Amino acid sequence: MRRLAAPLLLLVTILTAGCWDIRQVEDLALITLIAVDTAPREEVKVILQILNPRVLAGGAPAGGVAPGASISAKPFRNYEGVGPTVLAAISEVSHAVPERLFFAQSRGILFGEKLARKGLGRAIDFFDRSVGIRKLAYVAVARGELPEVIDIPNPHEVSPAERIQGIMRNLEETSHFRYVNLGKFLSMLDSEGQDAHCATVYAVKNPTQRLGPYRPGTEGLQPAMTLKVSGTALFRGDKLVGFLGKHETRGLLWTQGEVQGGQIDVPCPTDKRRKVSLSIIRSGARIIPEITGDGRLRVTVEIREEANLSETDCLQVDTGGVGVIRQLERVQSKVIRQEVMSAVRKAQEYGSDPFGFGVAFHRRYPREWRMMKETWSEDYFPQVEVKVVADARIRRVGLRTEPIRVD
Repeated sequence: MRRLAAPLLLLVTILTAGCWDIRQVEDLALITLIAVDTAPREEVKVILQILNPRVLAGGAPAGGVAPGASISAKPFRNYEGVGPTVLAAISEVSHAVPERLFFAQSRGILFGEKLARKGLGRAIDFFDRSVGIRKLAYVAVARGELPEVIDIPNPHEVSPAERIQGIMRNLEETSHFRYVNLGKFLSMLDSEGQDAHCATVYAVKNPTQRLGPYRPGTEGLQPAMTLKVSGTALFRGDKLVGFLGKHETRGLLWTQGEVQGGQIDVPCPTDKRRKVSLSIIRSGARIIPEITGDGRLRVTVEIREEANLSETDCLQVDTGGVGVIRQLERVQSKVIRQEVMSAVRKAQEYGSDPFGFGVAFHRRYPREWRMMKETWSEDYFPQVEVKVVADARIRRVGLRTEPIRVD
């Protein structure tokens, strides 16, 4: 009997065991976005975007609600809290939300422009220490008014947080912004030789909004504003110092070998007023640092790129000819160099090194780096001489070589 007692006791224990810390989804407030900005009296404002499970379970159309409709019909709700710290502000939100706040499903983190310019030091520590917020969540700076940016309805995703995430997943479609997750952003803030940077998000007027007299029942067809992800926010230390435009951002991505798609327009070889559109296939890059005999800092950026010819506005040009292709490749290399140099000049004006030139010098010249690292971004990086060598190749020209002749 004693021999049977132990196995039976073990079997009963296994069958009756339960999850002591189980959490029912209906008891949780699923947070998809965390937005942080400044507040009066040197306090911090936190806005949490929380999904509305009643709407989602009921099959209501995603993407927002028509003006004047009940707030209960909205698939998400934004809650705001203010406090001396991020955690204190989040605790303030808890007073208005009946469910337990759940951060593990957070898609992203948005920092307001005002807070970013003052410095993220007082806000970033919470995200660095938190075990509940995924380090894969995207990080971006919101330009303009933060509440306006995160409350724009749309027909494609349940919430603005997921819409931003969807756009960022399609980075290769344009290569006009830099996707950075929380883990990478924290690493750059703590890095020697590369300043932190991330994408920018802002609201713009919707060009497809219906014009004309008001008609009942058409309020939610086209929202007045729409979300856009484009450009890069540059930091020095923990402070936002400026922005790169979309083409300057691609110049940054060229140096990182991260341009894996998108389109680039170059002048037609026979008529500079006309354009040829090339679809980028892939790219790679290498950064080579050098300290000259007289102490000058130089960087050579070698870029390799491949593209397909997708569209041409050139008339009477046979794109099947080797000579024409070589001309287009040379012009394409020139455009790539221009985009990189425009990004370098703008970053040097701001005294922010998003390229990691400092990292390259650190690896090759560790002894000299000890003297430069403390004031790299402010003093040394703006004086770096940059040379760009671009090797661009066109692989295919499509289903025809000559454009359609229109008499």
